[in-house]
Amino acid sequence: SDTVDLLVIATTADLHHRLATEAFGLGFRRLVIEKPVSQSVDEAFDIKLRAQEKGVRVIVNHGRRYCDAYARVRQLKGEMGDIRTVTLRFGGGALGCVGTHWIDLANTLIDAKATHVFAKETEPSENPRGVRFNDPGASVMIVYENGACAFI
Repeated sequence: SDTVDLLVIATTADLHHRLATEAFGLGFRRLVIEKPVSQSVDEAFDIKLRAQEKGVRVIVNHGRRYCDAYARVRQLKGEMGDIRTVTLRFGGGALGCVGTHWIDLANTLIDAKATHVFAKETEPSENPRGVRFNDPGASVMIVYENGACAFI
């Protein structure tokens, strides 16, 4: 068959929105976008709306979900019961690149819908590869509908 089952967008984040928009016009039914899905909330919502209009299934690649350490944490979650607070730390900025994994892990552990997000961005350090690669850090608190909180 000459049909393509799946398209993967694994470029730098500044190209994700444009490439996803082009893919929707080409008739793809399934699209995997490397995280972060876009560089803004507006772009992410636009991708979501266009996908719904075209009947395209979009999946964000959170590959760390399948690492052994994450599997162990999920196993421990089942043994510990409901998790009320998650605190995750990493340094050096990179909220878009690394922080997305921690947010995904917190969401998995708490297993409830986020209702509020509070964040304070840190000053980005200049990336030697150029401004499009700047990825600042932040202090983030996520409050969930079940009363649990994540601190990242």
